[in-house]
Amino acid sequence: MRFRLMVVAFAAGAVPLAAQQRVQLPIEDRAIGLRTQSLFSVGVEEGEPWETFAQVWQVAFDRGGRLYVLDTGNHRVHVFDEAGKFIRSIGRRGNGPGEFQAPLGIAITSSNELVVNDVVRGIQLFSLDGAFLRTVAVEDGSRVVSQIQPHGTDGFFGELGPMHGLGTRFEGAPPPTPPRRIGYVPRSGAARTLYAAPPPQTVEQRTETAPDRGFVAQMPIAFAPRLSWVALPDGRGIAAANGMDYRITLVDDRGTQTHVIERAIASRKVLQSDRDAFMKAAENETPLVVAGPNGPSGDLMREMQKQRLRNMRFAESMPVIQKLAMDPAGRIWVQRSGSRTADDGPIDLVSLDGRYLGTLTGQKIPSAFGPDGRVAYIEKDDLGVVKVAVRKISISS
Repeated sequence: MRFRLMVVAFAAGAVPLAAQQRVQLPIEDRAIGLRTQSLFSVGVEEGEPWETFAQVWQVAFDRGGRLYVLDTGNHRVHVFDEAGKFIRSIGRRGNGPGEFQAPLGIAITSSNELVVNDVVRGIQLFSLDGAFLRTVAVEDGSRVVSQIQPHGTDGFFGELGPMHGLGTRFEGAPPPTPPRRIGYVPRSGAARTLYAAPPPQTVEQRTETAPDRGFVAQMPIAFAPRLSWVALPDGRGIAAANGMDYRITLVDDRGTQTHVIERAIASRKVLQSDRDAFMKAAENETPLVVAGPNGPSGDLMREMQKQRLRNMRFAESMPVIQKLAMDPAGRIWVQRSGSRTADDGPIDLVSLDGRYLGTLTGQKIPSAFGPDGRVAYIEKDDLGVVKVAVRKISISS
């Protein structure tokens, strides 16, 4: 479980999706296995700048199996070859071309370009050898406020929203929490919304620096339904889950809902052990300091995190679906809630047309999928050192 503190305020509109075909999965689980082979691991407690990670937010592979590690805390993308040998670092902290303030997402496009989403500075494109190419301005004024995933032929997918700024200052009432929108952004910047979900369940947290002035954050309620989504393997659409039930909506890159995959698994009650495990994990997380020029300082962000933990609120029930992922073979990985928060829940594998392929137990969903069964996991060791482990996997029935 991961806890992030990020102060965000923006507004957006919702786009409804028409109901289409519904596919019901069988209720009973059928066990399948996962064979793994360790290939290499990067990340150490002390060493060179490219191997001492601060906050790894996203990882990705290119078609040759090279690994790209977005170290948000150090404002760089590190590149490793298929054997784990360091190749180069891309970017640094700054406000110039090819420099970052708050990089939160990376994607490798079909045209072999590295896309870096900086929620303060916008979208930047690089060649895979690290040369800065250009920026992409989203035409409707939206910002991409999340991790990103590649489209099959042009551009990428990401969560959209017009941003007033990270760590937005307020005078009087802060802006309302908007719906969440997943959109497609081509290289031209002409973004369009594909999927909209209701606003997350949040608690307003105001940190005043003067009467009726200060910073506002909409802090999520723990275990409330959250939006999870993945790009389809050919990049021609997305699969998204949001809500308490086991329901996955597939949408093409024109915004047309094609079908819904459902499974009759009931949500469970949030237990005191769930609350305790969440608080323990949250207390050990470092707040993500990505404030822009008018945002709060790192010290204020840390104080806001402490304030959030003191005022933590929990949902009464646990959503069935915790996370989605997609592998190159077109299998949706659906991580369900476990019997305890401290445990990894079972993972269903489902085809894009709704065929149930089986369930893995005692496994984690990979952080990224690459070619030839290659996957990467963002991990922490017992000392809290951030690592990226690359393995080769195969599914056995």
